[in-house]
Amino acid sequence: MTDAKPKGMDASCGVRARSRKIRHVADSTAWVALAFFALSLAVYFPAARGPFVFDDLHSFAKNPDIAGAELAVSSLARAARAEYSPNRPVPKLTFGLQAALHGMDPLGFHLVNVLIHALAGFLLFLLLRITWSLAPALPGDSTAGKFFPLAAAALWLAHPVQTQSVAYVVQRMNSLAALFYLAALVCYARGRLSGGGKRAVAWFAGCVAAGLLALGSKEIAFTLPLFLFLYEWFFFQDLSGRWLGRMLPAVIALLLVSACVLLVYSDFHPLIRIQQSYENRPFTMAQRVLTEFRVVAWYVSLFLVPAPGRQNLDHDFPLSRSFLDPPSTALALAFIVLSLAGAAFFAKKHRLAAFCVFWFFGNLALESSVFALEIVFEHRMYLPSMLLSALLTILLLKVVRRPGVRAGVLAGAVLVLCSLTFARSAVWADNHRLWSDAAEKSPQKARPLLNLGTLYLQDEKPGQAAAVFEKAMALGLDKRQEPWTWFHLAKAYGMAGDRRKEMEAYRRTLALDPDHAEAHNNLGRRLVDAGRLKEGLSHVEASLRLAPDNPRAHLNAGLACWKLDNPGRAISHYQKALSLDPDYMLAHNNLAVIYAQEGRAQEAAAHFREALRISREQGMDDKTAGAHFNLARLLLTQGKPDEAREHLLAAARLNPSLAGPAQRLLSQADQQMKQETHAAQ
Repeated sequence: MTDAKPKGMDASCGVRARSRKIRHVADSTAWVALAFFALSLAVYFPAARGPFVFDDLHSFAKNPDIAGAELAVSSLARAARAEYSPNRPVPKLTFGLQAALHGMDPLGFHLVNVLIHALAGFLLFLLLRITWSLAPALPGDSTAGKFFPLAAAALWLAHPVQTQSVAYVVQRMNSLAALFYLAALVCYARGRLSGGGKRAVAWFAGCVAAGLLALGSKEIAFTLPLFLFLYEWFFFQDLSGRWLGRMLPAVIALLLVSACVLLVYSDFHPLIRIQQSYENRPFTMAQRVLTEFRVVAWYVSLFLVPAPGRQNLDHDFPLSRSFLDPPSTALALAFIVLSLAGAAFFAKKHRLAAFCVFWFFGNLALESSVFALEIVFEHRMYLPSMLLSALLTILLLKVVRRPGVRAGVLAGAVLVLCSLTFARSAVWADNHRLWSDAAEKSPQKARPLLNLGTLYLQDEKPGQAAAVFEKAMALGLDKRQEPWTWFHLAKAYGMAGDRRKEMEAYRRTLALDPDHAEAHNNLGRRLVDAGRLKEGLSHVEASLRLAPDNPRAHLNAGLACWKLDNPGRAISHYQKALSLDPDYMLAHNNLAVIYAQEGRAQEAAAHFREALRISREQGMDDKTAGAHFNLARLLLTQGKPDEAREHLLAAARLNPSLAGPAQRLLSQADQQMKQETHAAQ
């Protein structure tokens, strides 16, 4: 009995100690999550105030199925299925949900991206902590295991190469895929460590769910089954050759499943789809594959040396045309082969480091292979660089042994990376700065100039826009860019008042793209203004055949028909324009003019008043002098001089050239008022 009590007390103390330890771990983990979110918010604060850019616009910001989403299952389902990246419903669903909750304010979308980034960093921390416990890179170092996961995850989280995946809202597709990819691995590892039973089933179910969400976010998750298999082999089977032999049927099954998934994604014609995808690319499949060897090596260098001058939204990366053209192609291939061979050779002794190497190259494989994607984008480093950061941390821990020095070096590195990320984030805060930066760093590439020119058009700076578009043309455009550029150059010329150049540019647009509805419409309007009525009407009618629900084209067709003395047809077009857009001020005004000419005074007055109401609501009073003047004339014929006088004064105020005619009509109005007064007396 004397022994029983102390033993019982010891056991109780052990339970309490273990409980305190668990609470301590949970508390410290919560602090890590909070710190990662604060760090992410701090470095991406400038970009969070920025607008939507580039692919943000057509992918979701101006996509009616997403931007117009409501909090209803059917509406959110439409958002998930919206046109653009059909195989990525998960991020599109999040875009639709945010649009339904707070509209299209970019700030909310940016903040969600920051939150996703912080969560990804936290899951990386959890995965690395588990993995170190399974295969410590420095077995004799008692402090390294505590230091490693936090340091590696923080370095990755703060690194400026992640900016494009966080600040560029549409790349939520990329960051969400990486987040769920990590979640699947964490769930798998926890399931393997749970000891079986219901908890293991729950963790493995979470792994499957996270894997499906990753695949529904972006196709890069296609490699997840492979890395789940490798994780098991490296960290739970200790790279056992015997186990690998037993698993050969499972490996074959995995490859077959992967092949089936690939077939589904390619509509069961993978080779044809890949070949067709190169039709509009300025490079061949062979050139892309060769170039990607150098791109992969460049990604490594960018991670090691993330200087501000090396980051760019739209890199201009020269193509490789053979293994020796340029010679760096062969060197890059040798670097990749030697890295993989070295990882395989030292895998038994350095499992974690070897896994990091395979992770980096394996998760770049899809986007750096035969698929006709853009040559290089920084966001492709998001998932691969996670364990590249871990590998660098391992190397640092091997070199720097003293805990205090380690902490100082890594804290300093994180601070430097944070400052670089903050500076790069500020570039993303402004569209002009972003595209000016890209144009400066890729001076021989047309696309940054084209986007910069579009911004100048939006700012109503036609001279600068035209100069930028002309410079882009001088560099050379691909087939897809040419009609687009001529069309926007025409708009710049038109805004500058150069009608000859404007019409010529529209003709060049139509020579390259005969089915360009807007070019037909705009050219038709200019021809009508120039008095070439039949030719102008033919172009506007061509536009309506291509896009019959364009109210602007119906307005222009109505104007041409009116000038061709066909008022009935003109009325029909104006009415159609108003059925498509009831608040189309010009259509109301023009219809009122025809009604007035035909003696339909009441209908004319109603449309003039509607035009003026719309102009007030839309802040376009400065463009309504004509409507005021015409309504005043109509009111005089109806014997309403008081009301006519108000509109004549407004017309003269808004358009000084109408001051003379308005004054004459004011005299007429005053005379009518005197006559009315005299008659009343």
